[in-house]
Amino acid sequence: MKIANVTAVPLSYRYKELPMPLATGQSYKRDTVIVRVRDTDGAVGYGEAYHGKAPTAMAELINTTLADLVVGEDADNTEGIWTKVFRRQVRGAGTGAAAMAGLGGIDMALWDLRGKRLGVPVYRLLGGERRAFRAYAGGIRLGFQPPEQLAEEVTRLRKLGYTAVKIRLGDSYAKDVARLRRVREEVGDDFDIMVDINLGYSYDEMYRLLPVLGEYAVTWVEEPFERTDVGSLRQLRRRSPVPVATGEHLFGVHEFLPLLQAEAVDFLQPDPSSGGGITELKKIGDLAKAFHVRFAPHISNSRLNHAAVLHVMSAVSCSYIFEADATDNRFAEALCTAPLAIDADGLVRAPDAPGLGVEVDESLFAEFPAIAGSPHLQDRPR
Repeated sequence: MKIANVTAVPLSYRYKELPMPLATGQSYKRDTVIVRVRDTDGAVGYGEAYHGKAPTAMAELINTTLADLVVGEDADNTEGIWTKVFRRQVRGAGTGAAAMAGLGGIDMALWDLRGKRLGVPVYRLLGGERRAFRAYAGGIRLGFQPPEQLAEEVTRLRKLGYTAVKIRLGDSYAKDVARLRRVREEVGDDFDIMVDINLGYSYDEMYRLLPVLGEYAVTWVEEPFERTDVGSLRQLRRRSPVPVATGEHLFGVHEFLPLLQAEAVDFLQPDPSSGGGITELKKIGDLAKAFHVRFAPHISNSRLNHAAVLHVMSAVSCSYIFEADATDNRFAEALCTAPLAIDADGLVRAPDAPGLGVEVDESLFAEFPAIAGSPHLQDRPR
């Protein structure tokens, strides 16, 4: 079947209560861009493109420039479509990272479409099996709270079945150490703690923190430095008592390869919604296997993305742990639904229904009118 049309819909909602600030800033809304691909037989697949802090602009890029490149192409030719868009919009004088995010949504929708047409889940199309993965509580809930409040939230998540959490650092050395110490006291030694710096520290501050991360047995330190600063990441990994993780802001195999060649990372964290979709995520996972590092993808904002990550993890042998969205996410409550709850052992599996196994209710789109611009308050007009 040929691709008949591609439609991207930007969606947003305002938080009733502002989440805790992070090193990335204070969010006041949540955005997503849902991509629908329809073939000439009328079948439909859905994907999620990362909003790029500009959801309406991202949707416009997909609905015009990227749609022009893919409409009329064979819907099964995911590799050919990926290569065409990359060559015309990423490699040359195109829209770069924005095109990779838009391509991520289109590619994800094409895999969903193929699986639905064939009546099989995506993980089978990728050569995988339905595996169980430990889930850690991620998302944006565990921010710059007071230590006692943060410990209470982690305890609540542990009671839900989680055996690991990721807390956000990058505030100040003293405050971050107090938070990390209190959480470790609360959960004991048989519980994993990841920390995400979100690029919040200078080099000196980051090296000062390293002994503390080792003392409290942190599972990994995430995003300590900018995504392309391979030299600094390599030096940090050599001196760090804990593993180094990065990748949510890397776009494609070509950007991950230098990190691996430099032995600068222990965990790869690509996101299919920002980095080229399922086609590229599977390649990055296989690259991680070849370099003997672990695969722990980043997630975006809808169940389409979360399911896509689990499908790929199920087909990559070095997959380590799944980042579960532990926030109150209205996009997951009715708009895009899938059976992704963790079980009593803190494990999660990819949906077993055809395609991604996610139900999208387009009748609810009107309840999430797009809000243009960045989700961060400090990026808004004063």
